[in-house]
Amino acid sequence: MTELQKFEQHIALLSKNTRKSYLSLYFTLNEKLGKEIHTANALDIVIAIDDVTDNPSTRWSLINIPIIIYKLYEKPIHVLVDYRNIIFEQKKKHLEQKNIELNGELPPLEDLYEYLEQLYNEKKYEQYIINYLLINFGVRNKDLDVFITTNPKILDDEFYAELNILMVKGSSVKWVRNNYKTYKTYGQKINVITDIKFYDSVKKLPNNSWLLNNKGNHISESAIGKHIQRRTYQDLSEGEIFKIIVKDITTGGKNVLTKLNEISNSRGTDIKTIKSYYDLDN
Repeated sequence: MTELQKFEQHIALLSKNTRKSYLSLYFTLNEKLGKEIHTANALDIVIAIDDVTDNPSTRWSLINIPIIIYKLYEKPIHVLVDYRNIIFEQKKKHLEQKNIELNGELPPLEDLYEYLEQLYNEKKYEQYIINYLLINFGVRNKDLDVFITTNPKILDDEFYAELNILMVKGSSVKWVRNNYKTYKTYGQKINVITDIKFYDSVKKLPNNSWLLNNKGNHISESAIGKHIQRRTYQDLSEGEIFKIIVKDITTGGKNVLTKLNEISNSRGTDIKTIKSYYDLDN
């Protein structure tokens, strides 16, 4: 079995997008080394990664590949792990600097709410739903890949058990999340939304359809990020929107911890991570 076959077998149970990302990183490093990764000296791997990019986040992603492969071949990984620890600190400082720069550039949360009202008034219902969920729940892109239906039996259907659902029932919408980044840690999440404008917007869209679609066709997982960002205020990413929410909470002065706990539970991210990666003033 070749190294690549061994690696592919190891990552077989990961999501399609994660496998695609891992393989892309594998081929980048494999090409740079000019040989199978497990046959390369650990120091040569470190030098190769440094040559590939100056970006600490990309280096962080790359170093995990040879660590996995070295483990598969039962080779010592201490040199690679030491390098990964250095990269972690560089990545942390890079993020801190980026947050400092963003702190003065990102709009206030009230601008996002004004944009939300504008979307509803202009009858842009799909965009309204996307922005409503991002702004009010601080979720990631994947959480918005929802199937809209009025059929409650879907919730008991095995086919839909791994999907996110917007269930219209009575005068409310039940948002069931079975497919989001930290599902394995936090499990299924359910929110019942009674906001009249949100309810009206969901009702305006076709029943038994996907919120994220291209001319009626469900978009691919790899296209979700760009699809959503083109529909947000000033093309903000979900991460930037979450940073705006966190800043609004931490500078609001009232019930800060309670609100952080609420947004932590809603997103499925622990408070320590929120403070480290999303608090622009931290």
